[in-house]
Amino acid sequence: MSDLRTSFLAHLAQTSPFPIALDIVGAEGCHLQTRDGKRYLDLVAGLAVNNVGHRQPKVVAAIKAQADKYLHVIPYGEFIQGPQVRFAETLTSLLPAGLDSIYLVNSGTEANEAALKLASASPGAPGWWPAIKAITAARTARSASPGTRRRSSATGLCCRAFVSCTSTTRMIFR
Repeated sequence: MSDLRTSFLAHLAQTSPFPIALDIVGAEGCHLQTRDGKRYLDLVAGLAVNNVGHRQPKVVAAIKAQADKYLHVIPYGEFIQGPQVRFAETLTSLLPAGLDSIYLVNSGTEANEAALKLASASPGAPGWWPAIKAITAARTARSASPGTRRRSSATGLCCRAFVSCTSTTRMIFR
């Protein structure tokens, strides 16, 4: 097997022409640890660490407890999952009256797609919704940076399928 840096550059689409390419072996709180023993302040903390830090003890304990039960089942309102339902109850209790249901997603893209599906499925949705969805899908397919464009061709195909499948006014979540 080739060295990790070479494989990283060859097999993972980078988000910039000159990636930082730190070889991370650990993280704690707001710090990253590299293979060569250097410690960095993580100013770009990503998903699941941007608000509590890396390996926050309560988060780690909750993940371990949940992993002993199940990790992932279909998230789109098909199965009753205690943690998901309790979170929805808590969140909706904080929202204004009438906003009593939530749709959990993983990204802004999924949130936008869900909003378009909901709008097109709503009674009285304008006849131009399929055209708006086509424009949005085309922009999504082209929005990848040059370094990731080769990896996003499947997204473009998926988006085109999304447009053709949802030109009716019923919700499709597949």
